[in-house]
Amino acid sequence: MLEIIRKNNEYIVRILLIILTVFVSYHVNIQAADRSWEGDDANYPTKWEQAGNWSGNLVPNDEDTVIIASYVTGQPVMYEANEAGELRINSDETGTVTLDLNGQELKVTAAGGLSGNTHIYSGAIVNLTNSTSVLQTESLQIDSGGTIDGTGSQATIYCGGSWSNNGTFNTGNTTVVLDAISGTPAITAQNNLDFYNLVVDSDLTVAMSSNIDIGCSLAVVNGKLDVNTYRITIEE
Repeated sequence: MLEIIRKNNEYIVRILLIILTVFVSYHVNIQAADRSWEGDDANYPTKWEQAGNWSGNLVPNDEDTVIIASYVTGQPVMYEANEAGELRINSDETGTVTLDLNGQELKVTAAGGLSGNTHIYSGAIVNLTNSTSVLQTESLQIDSGGTIDGTGSQATIYCGGSWSNNGTFNTGNTTVVLDAISGTPAITAQNNLDFYNLVVDSDLTVAMSSNIDIGCSLAVVNGKLDVNTYRITIEE
């Protein structure tokens, strides 16, 4: 009798483990995914927060890779704070597409095993022209032909990794905060880099790989800024 009970318990445990494994796998597959912008909601075709504008009919979270391509009709506009695990804008590099933060905060964080990086490909524009817009990301890469537009704004960009700009950064009155806590953060560009306000608030040394022109102020709050053989020009 005890033998039968023991065997039955083993079977039950095995069955429960199988059910738990299937549930966890299903949960992960639902939560972590590529979320592509489709912009085809019948009523709100430009609203980021509208589930019908995204593949899978789910608004992205911090465990999703967000992909915004140029072949869609509606251009995404944010009306609330949002999150992503990775952001790729116009990775197909055909045509143009604009992401408008519209005074909201977008956090691109390294969750769910993703990089937390933002990649702005050729033809992509990230609009920060509303003064309260905030972009928080790990590394930021702007390709040639890509643009961050902060014209006329006092937006803030937090970069927790390297800042690589081979495209265009219209600074406006934007503040860029370099706040890496791991890795080997660097500032790189093909030509001179323009900033309005630049703040280094990192546990690490941020290495420069190009000249920097600053329109207003430079502050090194924590960490170090290694100029190497390059120069920093601060306009008065």
